Amino acid sequence: MPADEGLLSGEKGKSFFTEPFVDYHWSVNELPSIMQRAYSAGDDRSFVVLSFVVIEKYLDALLEAIAPGYYALKGNRDFKASLKTEVLRALRLVPDRILQAMDMVRKIRNEFAHGDWDQLEQLQARFKVPAANLVRLIFGDQPTYVASMRETFKALTFYVLSGLQAYRPNFFILREKLDDGILAEELKRECHKRFMESLAVRTKCEPLRVEEKDGWKYSYYVDGLVTISASDPDNPPKSPALIPNNGVSTVLLK
Repeated sequence: MPADEGLLSGEKGKSFFTEPFVDYHWSVNELPSIMQRAYSAGDDRSFVVLSFVVIEKYLDALLEAIAPGYYALKGNRDFKASLKTEVLRALRLVPDRILQAMDMVRKIRNEFAHGDWDQLEQLQARFKVPAANLVRLIFGDQPTYVASMRETFKALTFYVLSGLQAYRPNFFILREKLDDGILAEELKRECHKRFMESLAVRTKCEPLRVEEKDGWKYSYYVDGLVTISASDPDNPPKSPALIPNNGVSTVLLK
């Protein structure tokens, strides 16, 4: 991560949001107390499982902020945490490093949920090494975060929860802008502008062919574009133009 980026920032062009917005809802920050309860879990298995339960709760809240119908979707038993993560990744709204960390926490949680592990230090190197490398990538080479696997897991959990919470205002305000209709109108105007620009480009070229019928001139261009104009602009016919019925697009120009 470049030195001038914040901990939760991302690279421009890789995600729609590259930095968290200020929380204009003034939401209560429950993260410190939640993290403290997770950290104080008596054994590593409870600590790992509880940590991911909280992460999934925060993930649900983030997706609910952008998708009005998500509340019903999350009740589907087949909609697993891994798929939720992939939905968020597919949207490309937040920096992927947050999702990489969430994937790592989920994989470790699965090991404890389905394996015989009791302690984080018992994990195989295929989990411990990538987790430590990811923590170094996020936080830099700080010995505290890689002093033990428990500290590494704590650092990843903290990073994921902080990211999911920090980007929630971004999702709230984007959803508001999608709902108020103003953005839709702006996009409609932009779409029309681009359409007219593309027409101008195409009609600057010579038409592929020109046909005249009943006082109307039909000029055929690439991409199925047909312009219709009066053969004699000073004496346009009173009968309506015949719209071609061969499936091509038709644009009526004066």
